[in-house]
Parts: sequence; C-alpha cells; structure tokens
Amino acid sequence: MRRLRRIVFVAAGLLAFVGCAKPLSPEEKLAAFTKEGWRLFSAGEYASAEEQFRQATEIDFTDAGAQLGLGWSLLRQESLTAGANALLRVGARDTLAYAHAQAGLAVLYDAQGQFDRSISAAEAVLVRDSLYVFPYDQRVDWRDLCYLLAKNYLVLSPQTDPDLSRALRYLRRIDPSPALVAADSTTWTADGRLYSTLAEAVLKRLETVQRTVSGTAS
Repeated sequence: MRRLRRIVFVAAGLLAFVGCAKPLSPEEKLAAFTKEGWRLFSAGEYASAEEQFRQATEIDFTDAGAQLGLGWSLLRQESLTAGANALLRVGARDTLAYAHAQAGLAVLYDAQGQFDRSISAAEAVLVRDSLYVFPYDQRVDWRDLCYLLAKNYLVLSPQTDPDLSRALRYLRRIDPSPALVAADSTTWTADGRLYSTLAEAVLKRLETVQRTVSGTAS
C-alpha cells in the first residue's frame, strides 16, 4: 500500500512539473530549429537540415538565418532553383547572412551556367571579406570563390575580360606557380608545358587548381 502511495505521489509530482513547464516562445522555437538545422547541415544530413529550416521559416518567413540554411540545404541537394529562391530572400541589411547567401549563390549560379551572376555574387563576398570562410562548411572559402571568378572571367573573356586581366588577378591568389604575364609569352606555362596562347595556359592552370579547392566550385 505504501509503495502504491509512493508511486502515485511521484506521478503526481511529475504531472505538476510538466504542467508548470513554460512553453517555448516563437522566438525560442525559431532559434532551436535553426540551431538544429545547422548541426545537421554540418554533419552532411542535408534533407534533415532542410526540414528543420522549413519549420523555422514557418515561424518567421523573413528570418535571414532560416532562409540561409534552407537555401544552402537545397543547394547541397542540387535543388538549384528552390535554393536560389531561398538565398535571394536574405537581404543586404543582414550583413553576415548576406555574405553567406552570396557565397551560396556564386556556387549555385556557376552550376546553372549563369557565369555573370556567379561573378557578381562571388565578388560581393570578397569585397566584404577577402579571406572568407563559410562557417557551417569550412571547406568552402575564398579559394573557391577565386577559382570561380578566374574560371568564369575566362569563360566570358570575349565580352568582359578580353585581356584576361581579371581572370589572372584571381588566379594569382590561388595558384602557387610562377605568375602568368600577359605581355610575356615565355610565362604561358602549365604543368611544365608552354602554351601558344595565354587563354590555354590559364585554362590548364585552373584545371590544376581545381583539385585543391573543396569541390564545391566545380
């Protein structure tokens, strides 16, 4: 009998504790979903991370952190259009989140073949931080952005970079080899071979550099 009374007493106490527990506010729920989303994202569980960020956006659709996480999670799953839509919702007033969103857009636009938009996004990041690192996946950093910029300026060189000066500017930041000099054809080398045009040499240098970046900028 005493044992039964003890069980009833403990059960009543637990019920009272649960009943007195304060429910989370919308702001606390938003923070919890976002925190868990980034934990899952950093672990490579992108679909689960997407679900957490979607729940965060249901609480506050305008929250920059929730849209940033959703965009990157979709990008990692190659849902490029939906990922772009989320990342574009991160406004410039959210300075730090905006830089991370632009880094994602630089990768995303490159994958879509929108090379001019990839350039604009990557340069927006490097103007703010020349040694940029994405904190939720530190494999993505300024080297990837410089690679994208050099590659895409080369692709668009007939229209936007005819002397390849912009492509060379970004290549020099990530290429430890002797510098390519536009006015000196004896420097147009890559992998120990001399090329007849500067564009060929830049392309071959980029193929080598690509192996050293994270693979996000491919």
